Amino acid sequence: MKFATRFVYFLIILMFSAPVVAQVRWKEPQVLKIRLRKAHRKIVRFSGKTKPNAVVRIRSNKIKLYLDSGQSRWVEIPQKDRVQFPMTADGKGEFSFQLYLPTTAIEIPVQVKANSKWLLTNINYRVPGGGFADDFRATEASFRATDEKISRLDQDDNYYSRKNDKGMIIQDRGGKEGYDNSKLEAWAGIGFGYFRNSIDSTGIVNVSASDSTLVLPTFRIGADWEYSDKILLKGAIRSTSGSTDDITGGNANVTGKDFSWLGVQAGGVWFIDQLKIKKGRLGLDLGFQLQQVPFFRERPDFANYSYFDNSVYNLHIGVFYDKKADRPQAFGYEMYARYLYPISTGDAFDMNTSFPLMFEFGGGVKKKITQGLAFGVFGQLHYYSMSVKYGNTSPTREYEVDLSLALLTIDARVIADF
Repeated sequence: MKFATRFVYFLIILMFSAPVVAQVRWKEPQVLKIRLRKAHRKIVRFSGKTKPNAVVRIRSNKIKLYLDSGQSRWVEIPQKDRVQFPMTADGKGEFSFQLYLPTTAIEIPVQVKANSKWLLTNINYRVPGGGFADDFRATEASFRATDEKISRLDQDDNYYSRKNDKGMIIQDRGGKEGYDNSKLEAWAGIGFGYFRNSIDSTGIVNVSASDSTLVLPTFRIGADWEYSDKILLKGAIRSTSGSTDDITGGNANVTGKDFSWLGVQAGGVWFIDQLKIKKGRLGLDLGFQLQQVPFFRERPDFANYSYFDNSVYNLHIGVFYDKKADRPQAFGYEMYARYLYPISTGDAFDMNTSFPLMFEFGGGVKKKITQGLAFGVFGQLHYYSMSVKYGNTSPTREYEVDLSLALLTIDARVIADF
């Protein structure tokens, strides 16, 4: 009995002599109505209540940013309106601080000290990106104060962004849909183009003809799959057809005026860390293309010219640059340049130029219009200049022609994210 009584006394003494840990009750963050020079920054006030006179600080004076691209990084507390930590809660335990923050998801590792022990409490919050600053209030899904026993964002593989019922983009650990973290995009576009074709030859046969025309409509479909952070797989099909009614030049009598240009592309982009550019990424673009190009060619009777199609199979190499939208209202964009090298030229002509001038340039912008859906405008230019030999009109009529082709297309796309 004496032993039990002493043991109870010992527990009571141990309980009252243990260091007191300061717990924190966080209030809703407030976005201050302050006009800033940078539109994508906000000043946010965080406040809470803890043990009176407890010491408060941000661990290592760093916060963690979670970008909509799926990347994250630690950064120093921004210098503007920087809070001098550590700070001390007042006699009631209340404290507050305000930070100059980018409009993205953040994690703030706040430490509170009472007696001799520090308590870590992580604030996970998405800084709102649009509208009037004082219209934004934190919601349960976008503001969570956790302690060291709860998994942090960087330990959570299911980090997504979604809209709440008020249309505000918020973080959602348990969600199944993302904002800009989708891995697959499928798109379809319609637009217009400008086509130019010319041939020129002297010698056995003296022939010259050229034409240019607007093409409406042009069609394009494709898909982009982000296999990993470093590899982007791309595929596209483009169909363009029209008629050239005002062919000019030389002694060519052109009778067939309808043409079509079919392009099929498949390839991938390898993003290289050493080529990283601020606010975007630059990569090496490699792929394969089938370009079914239209060109003037002499008909078997040697009297008239008409459009023929020839399938040119190419390997392409180039550079690709893109920047994803870093907030809901922003535009994402891409640009690329490629050189095409023919590996097979079909059966309508033989290519005499070892390294023909075969280039492709393109790019465009896109913007999110709703969850899982975006709209974009893109352009592309194909340019071919080479010397070819018509080899199957007649054995006695083989001759070389300088062939020049150009096709510029601009299309509006609807892009679906999966």
